[in-house]
Amino acid sequence: MMNLFPLVSTNPKALLDFYDTPFHDVELEKNNHWLCDISMKSNQIIFAWGSFTEAHKRAIDVIKMFPDA
Repeated sequence: MMNLFPLVSTNPKALLDFYDTPFHDVELEKNNHWLCDISMKSNQIIFAWGSFTEAHKRAIDVIKMFPDA
């Protein structure tokens, strides 16, 4: 199981605040790298995330990365 965001929090506001940080692009790229790396070692990819707006925005990008999932 991997995380949609490079930040883990039970507070959706923390994920929203993450987008206002100067390092958010770099951290998303690192997260994308790990998602791709682990996907190569996995038999199946299943997406799951919360219902808050920012998760859906991020999910659109991640779904494009794995069109066969």
